[in-house]
Amino acid sequence: MKFQVLDIIPHLKNPVTGEIVSTADRLNQVVETARRAEDLGYDSFSVGERHAGEFISSSPTTVLAAIAAVTTSIRLQSGVTVLSVLDPVRVAEDYATIDQLSRGRLELVIGKGNEVLQYPLFGLDLADQWDLLAEKYALLRRLWTEESITWSGRFRAALTEPTTTTPRPFAGAPRVWHGSATSLASAALAAQWGDPLFTANAIQPRENYKLLIDHYREEYERHGHDPRHQYLGSGSGAGGVFIADTTQEAKRQFGPVYEALTSGRNVPGNNSPYRDIDHAVADGPALVGSPEQVIDKILSYHALYGHDLQSISLPTTLPFAQQLEILERFALEVIPAVRAAAPTTLWADATRTPAGRRPPAPPNPTPLPASQPPTTSTGAPMSAPTDTPGSPTRRISPDREFETAWADWHTAHERHRASPHGFLAVTHLHWLDASPARLDGAPGTWSVEDDVVRLALGAGERVLRDGQELNADGSGATVFLGPISERDGLNLRVEDAGAGHTVIELAKRGGRYVVRPRHPLNPLLTGYRGTPAYAPSTEYAVSGISVPFAEPRPTTVGAAVEGIQHVYEAPGEIRFRLRGNDLSLTAFNGHAPGTLSVLFTDATSGKSTYAANRSLTVAAPGPDGTVWLDFNRAVNLPCAYTDLATCPLPPAENRLPVPIEAGEQIPYERQDAS
Repeated sequence: MKFQVLDIIPHLKNPVTGEIVSTADRLNQVVETARRAEDLGYDSFSVGERHAGEFISSSPTTVLAAIAAVTTSIRLQSGVTVLSVLDPVRVAEDYATIDQLSRGRLELVIGKGNEVLQYPLFGLDLADQWDLLAEKYALLRRLWTEESITWSGRFRAALTEPTTTTPRPFAGAPRVWHGSATSLASAALAAQWGDPLFTANAIQPRENYKLLIDHYREEYERHGHDPRHQYLGSGSGAGGVFIADTTQEAKRQFGPVYEALTSGRNVPGNNSPYRDIDHAVADGPALVGSPEQVIDKILSYHALYGHDLQSISLPTTLPFAQQLEILERFALEVIPAVRAAAPTTLWADATRTPAGRRPPAPPNPTPLPASQPPTTSTGAPMSAPTDTPGSPTRRISPDREFETAWADWHTAHERHRASPHGFLAVTHLHWLDASPARLDGAPGTWSVEDDVVRLALGAGERVLRDGQELNADGSGATVFLGPISERDGLNLRVEDAGAGHTVIELAKRGGRYVVRPRHPLNPLLTGYRGTPAYAPSTEYAVSGISVPFAEPRPTTVGAAVEGIQHVYEAPGEIRFRLRGNDLSLTAFNGHAPGTLSVLFTDATSGKSTYAANRSLTVAAPGPDGTVWLDFNRAVNLPCAYTDLATCPLPPAENRLPVPIEAGEQIPYERQDAS
């Protein structure tokens, strides 16, 4: 799955505190958020457009141009361009200019808009909104895909002289999505043209949006478009995403803001039935809770919608520092799990055709069995194995899409690894015990007793948790943290004047509490050069069978740190055939529900790949137990880069006797040290 950050730029008071930032600060926050989103590996940033109400997004092209100037790789999208009230000639010119400034990173999301007041503002009749949208989009397509056109229609003066808008788009027409919140008309228009659909998924029950999606897919097929080019985006609940260490804590902190915002809104067609936070989290589209809760919510919607792009919005009435913290936590703690569980071919190939869509994929060589997923994680067709564990398997056909999909995945993975407060930013490793101690890189005095951590802060020592000061008046405070579950943790924040901020990770590993400060200026992070990897090869992408144990087996493994052991639950093993060898791997439960995780070594370990371990995420097995192992996506764990990590070692049976010449190799940092 791909991830978008959307800001329709509401300019509202915090309904609890009454605080509001200036217009200038709010607009600059949008640009800074986009820059941070790129650093954190988000795939796109979208700016909305409103011409009424408490919004300051009336000029999205200006904001997108500012974002283009401070970013280099993140895709830029509108959300939505209210094409019904705009002149298609000006839209073609303005957005082609942004496309040129960003060197081809622009995509448009069009719609008729959410505010009825904008139609009289532009001298238009609300009753014509759908006809306006259809006619203006037909003209926009021609302006972007043709030159020297003439045109006449119902709502705009005719183009009687041959017309070519300039500048032309950077590399063919940008992809155009259609936003749909309540009406089948937008879904039908998207299907008519073979364009992707973006469903709001904002305030209504999921069944309402499912009706729009089903109608889109039915119409898409009726118009004869190739379903492999059918992409779907989904929004998230109104109010913004909010993450805390536990769902209960998230509801406690964000509930008053959410409930004040929703209860104070009474706009026909825009009122959510989920007025209290418990109802919103349990049944609505709100992404509020622990990272695990948010992962589960997104995947539950993916099971219903089958969407490729997940959009999130930040709670912009909260302090900006807290918004950025949520943005970072979502990137580090939610996105990797969802990406692994819900792969997509969206943006796997950036090449544009004149209509802005991906080039056609090669046809499937043979029909696939009904029980077999139609595509691999790269979108290429895959043949099913027989029902006999360990039997020969077929590999996907090599093609450019496979290599491009791998490159796209690895780029995103590298961005995640090099995030400002990822494991490369860890500066120290401290194990806690009952004796109070001051720790390098972290304020206060720390100790642990009876599974609860005690942090004593002195005068002037300031630490934030979920945006709240733990030493509010600065005179000193003692706080208690925990209990924390095994392999879980929480993050504290320390502001560093002029040098970013430090994240203090408190975690539990091997039954012991550990503190790891993380700072973006850590030399390991600032000097990071990327990780070498084998060139992707379809030879190492194979299908297999997941064979469950009669009962899940608790499995004890060692760790990169001496004296620590990890215990994982192994639901079964994966059997597969690779280069003529029948092999098997014990699998642990993955981070996302249903997925599996494999730790292994092989004959390259200690030679071209890291000696201790590599890890491979495996998507949930199909109904017949079929799984897909793409060893090109085998990655290093943190211990491959730093001694300040507690990574688990593979179980003994996962030491493969054959070389796996695929995936990531020994990091440069370890090569330089040897």
